[in-house]
Amino acid sequence: MTHLVIQPTITAEWQTLVKEGEKACHTHLTETLQSYLVFLLIRFMKQTELATSVLALEWLATAYQPFSTQQDTLQTIGDKCLLFSGFYPKHSEQKHVKIDYFVHMGQTAYSKLSEAHARGQALLFSSLCHHFVKLMDILQAMRELSGEEIITPLMAMELWSKVGSEHAFRLIRRCGAGTPVPPLDNPRLN
Repeated sequence: MTHLVIQPTITAEWQTLVKEGEKACHTHLTETLQSYLVFLLIRFMKQTELATSVLALEWLATAYQPFSTQQDTLQTIGDKCLLFSGFYPKHSEQKHVKIDYFVHMGQTAYSKLSEAHARGQALLFSSLCHHFVKLMDILQAMRELSGEEIITPLMAMELWSKVGSEHAFRLIRRCGAGTPVPPLDNPRLN
């Protein structure tokens, strides 16, 4: 980002940043996914307890919750996983897990929600599950617009090889002159 442009509302600010993240990732989100991402960022902007979340415990708690509460918890888990993997990827090191842990947990939460909802909501959650890595990439690109390195080359290699992150692949390419070789055990990249 070369200059700061103040938007009239917080929604417009986040939407501008999401669009810049899309541009940096050479991708485009549907209006539905873009809106979801913007409102996710607004919703969690002031929630300081995000850093203290223990998602595995929250996941286990869903087994004992009523159906409606369970759905809310699964959505919160999916959203937090998206934020941890995309906006705060170094947080995974503090929790002693790999970023792909958050990716897989978030995808699973959204997938379970798509199975539980009626057609309209099911499509949204199915899309969130399917495009989770792309959304994560956009969030990472948004953070990098400030010039901050938010993932290390090793983290980028893991993200590319384990979940197929295109953004991570571009970061790896910037680190060296060659083209990374996909691991033999990941058919997604071969």
